[in-house]
Amino acid sequence: MTLETAPTGPSVELGRTWVLCHPSAVAEVPDLPEAIVVGEDASEAELAALGPAPDCVIDYRGVAAQTAAAGLLGVFRLARVLHATPPGRVIVATACGGSLGVLPGCELGPDARAAQGAIAGAWKAVAREWSDAGATTTLRVVDGPVGRWDAEAFAAVAALGRREGPVEVGLRADSVAGVTPVLRGADLAGEPLRLGPDSVCVLLGGGRGITARVARLLAQRCGCKLFLIGRTEVDTDVTGVFDQRTERARCRAENPDAGAAALSRLVEGRRRQFEVAASIAELASAGASAVVYHTGDASDPEQIG
Repeated sequence: MTLETAPTGPSVELGRTWVLCHPSAVAEVPDLPEAIVVGEDASEAELAALGPAPDCVIDYRGVAAQTAAAGLLGVFRLARVLHATPPGRVIVATACGGSLGVLPGCELGPDARAAQGAIAGAWKAVAREWSDAGATTTLRVVDGPVGRWDAEAFAAVAALGRREGPVEVGLRADSVAGVTPVLRGADLAGEPLRLGPDSVCVLLGGGRGITARVARLLAQRCGCKLFLIGRTEVDTDVTGVFDQRTERARCRAENPDAGAAALSRLVEGRRRQFEVAASIAELASAGASAVVYHTGDASDPEQIG
């Protein structure tokens, strides 16, 4: 569908905004009111110190094929920081000429186009998990030539602000094309998995989110042994349902000198521990013949080897 471009200029209300630019970005940062400009390679501590952001603008226009891996790692590092208090809106800027990486007119080669598409896809996965957790974050992927990522781009996004679900916006020379992806359930029919109670499945990503869903499906269908690897440490004393107020009071009592940002991180860590504990219990009741959880970073050979 083709959408009218909203008026440009001060009418675009984004509020307090984070503008995060990839180190290899080639264009100037847009002039946004109350913008806090930080590098996309900023540390988690630097990002967390900024506090919650109602909107977050992330510039990936300079990501080339050779920097795609670093860009993807940056997505998940930033998503972890924002998870405790997800922003109201995340705007991801890419530069595929308004083609969204698949339509004619892309200014990039196939490798760079795939790199930018992978990063946009990663953010859509993050937004989906936030939605499943009850957050109301709105994700927008705005794609266009570098020269058109300006106030007009933000106006186009603002015009789509009331739409539900992730929306991809392609900025072209004479139009703004909007696409609303439709989520479809996977077709799980076909040949059965050749797994049984004696099979061992190793899943990276811990016992939360998508990994937990895949693990539950394997337990139900195959009854196999599940070996989960994740960063969240398991607390054997965690039982029941996570209660934000109770856990915040507990963390405050155990860490009286912790500031607001540090306290929020502690509470978020407790919430993750509750999630993992619940997942492990659920997998055992779902039919898994055994469930083992190992705390470690799968990207660190010393921890996994």
